[in-house]
Amino acid sequence: MRIGDMYRTGIFTLDATDTLATCARRLEAADIGAFGVVDGSEIVGIITERDVVRAVSREDDPGRALVRDFMSGDVLTADVDEDTRDVANRMLDAGIRHLPVVSEGQLAGMVSIRDLLHVKAVL
Repeated sequence: MRIGDMYRTGIFTLDATDTLATCARRLEAADIGAFGVVDGSEIVGIITERDVVRAVSREDDPGRALVRDFMSGDVLTADVDEDTRDVANRMLDAGIRHLPVVSEGQLAGMVSIRDLLHVKAVL
């Protein structure tokens, strides 16, 4: 099965200059665990719920702390045509739970380890 057949469509993104409070509100509203961080149309990072928790636990003010200061900058991605097993293995090897999905070099959505577990359960 291809990732393109099962990832979450929609563009779940934040700007690097958004605050962590904005990030937290949008994560909760969308019921997701991560956002791609973009500069224009280019993905420059990823920020997860764990990143927000880490920042708050350090007593950083979420209303003033910026996404760019807590995001991961080296972003792995999955292409829509990749096999789900290959993507799952890459995520396991990297120890990550969310991976941006790209199509023709553009961000197309996000896949989570939960999405991949759901596919495995159905098979």
